[in-house]
Amino acid sequence: MKIVTILTVLFFATIYVHATSPARARSLTLHDGMNYSWLEQYWMGNPAINYSDYLDRSQLYRVKQQLQIMASLGFETLRLPVTFDKWEDRIPPYTFDSTSYFVNIDSVINWCGELNMNLIIVYHHGVLFDSNFSSELPRVIELWKQVATRYANTNPDKVFFELYNEPFDLSTSNWRTAAIAMIDSMRPIIPNHTFIVGSTEWNSLYKLNEMGVLPDNNIIYNFHFYEPYIFTHQGASWGGPELSTTGIPFPYDNSSMPAMNPLAIGTQGEGAYNYYYQEGTCQSIANALSLAATFALTNNVPLWCGEFGTYSAFTPTDDSRCRYTECVKTNLDNLQIPYAYWEWDEGFSIFNGTPSFANLSPCMQNIFDLTQAAKPVSVTDFKGYNEKEDNVLKWTPSVESNYANFSIERSEDTQTYKEIGTVAGLGASEFQHSFTFADLKCPDGFSYYRIKQTNFNGSVDYTKMISLRNKSGPLAARIYPNPTTDVINVRCDDQFTGLIISSIVGKEMINLTNTNRVDV
Repeated sequence: MKIVTILTVLFFATIYVHATSPARARSLTLHDGMNYSWLEQYWMGNPAINYSDYLDRSQLYRVKQQLQIMASLGFETLRLPVTFDKWEDRIPPYTFDSTSYFVNIDSVINWCGELNMNLIIVYHHGVLFDSNFSSELPRVIELWKQVATRYANTNPDKVFFELYNEPFDLSTSNWRTAAIAMIDSMRPIIPNHTFIVGSTEWNSLYKLNEMGVLPDNNIIYNFHFYEPYIFTHQGASWGGPELSTTGIPFPYDNSSMPAMNPLAIGTQGEGAYNYYYQEGTCQSIANALSLAATFALTNNVPLWCGEFGTYSAFTPTDDSRCRYTECVKTNLDNLQIPYAYWEWDEGFSIFNGTPSFANLSPCMQNIFDLTQAAKPVSVTDFKGYNEKEDNVLKWTPSVESNYANFSIERSEDTQTYKEIGTVAGLGASEFQHSFTFADLKCPDGFSYYRIKQTNFNGSVDYTKMISLRNKSGPLAARIYPNPTTDVINVRCDDQFTGLIISSIVGKEMINLTNTNRVDV
């Protein structure tokens, strides 16, 4: 009886530790996530120098623009895969070849901060296997220690570190040993940051139980979901003959099911094809995802789906992709499992073309609830001046390529605005550009201007209002609003030096100088 009591106390103590871990609260902020495939594309570099030149900083301007579009559509978490493996050439003590490589990540961290997005930095395309375990693990640890040191001062609530993407050809016992060693090496450097850890066999949800819970209570457990693979990756060249059958619908429909490609005969693709009638259903997906949820519930740990998506090149119609995406996302939402979709603008993209609200099909808009822009991009540095009989306006967009055009609006009373001209955007550019518009037909006295920016994602944004006086007309002043209950604004030219407010009988009540706003 005493033994049972002690075990019960220990059991509830374990639950308490995980329940109060910051990882749980932080995991709940990782919903509406998106993968951005960029810093993992090492094959864009030169193999003669171990692909180290794939870190092309000339693309940073475009990355910033993409992140702003991403945020404007409402995505709140960015998963950033990075091929740290290509930053160092396997010579002890495994120091990165150049700290300049970090500039790309530094920039993304700053931009995510500006956009209030979470950032997950992932060790991608590693080469840690059973065959080289004893020699490669120390290298991975040293690389991670350098990354942790670089970003030790980042916000633990917003920046996360995912230990290793999709370990394979690695036993569960070796992977568990490696994960614990990575965590132990980084914890003294980043004691408050949350780690994200998946299982073996490409972050399979079926291997989570085998891996078990690690001895650190600030971990979010991760899995990737691409089932059934014969549908989500159909036609993918890297998958070989087993994925050669294309045109497979979702859900399974015998009347529209294509014949199996002969290249798949004798491969795993043959079995997957024959059983697709069972696995190509939303119920089958729900059953699989429930296993991941059971792992989280049983072990009282937070869970996250770091990848799910469909390869678009050979999927029969947009409807099949939408039905699959809706099924997975709906089940993740019902199970309260946050996620990151794979991925933004490459072969698995949700867009029909370049990323923009206009290139989202209605079904994808509805699935991700992207019906309106949540975070519009503002115009900065809006000013103007009078030149003879013209009012000249000048403004600078805060970021290139997000704007489609600008509309110039003028008002004579600050209440009703009329469009008086438009200026087209310049499209993608590495540099910021300023725009100028001359109001050649401005009325005498004061005019009030604002710029309406129309973004590529369909959202609009307005600048602050500025006032300009056409000095060819008589001196004028305007006081508004009238009547008022809180403040009055005074609009006049540079000859204005003060303000006296008198009562109806002429008694002076307020006498102020050099002001154009009065709190009454």
